[in-house]
Amino acid sequence: MPELRDGTYRTLPAPNDDVWVWLRGERTVVACNLSDAAVDIEGIGPGENPDLDDPRPADERVDAGLHLAPWESAIVWRD
Repeated sequence: MPELRDGTYRTLPAPNDDVWVWLRGERTVVACNLSDAAVDIEGIGPGENPDLDDPRPADERVDAGLHLAPWESAIVWRD
């Protein structure tokens, strides 16, 4: 994924200080929950999950928000 390596970086809003959300390049969103509690993150999609070591089904659609379990992360390719 060239955007993850070379894309510009911009921090996106997160629900609390234990969650890190950022945009790489034009359409790759990365979200990391660095806590022992589940979180809901709004404004992620629409897009799809490319299934890179993520427990969600391959190519799962993310319409707007994303639910992350404790210590879970996800990558979403925005439409």
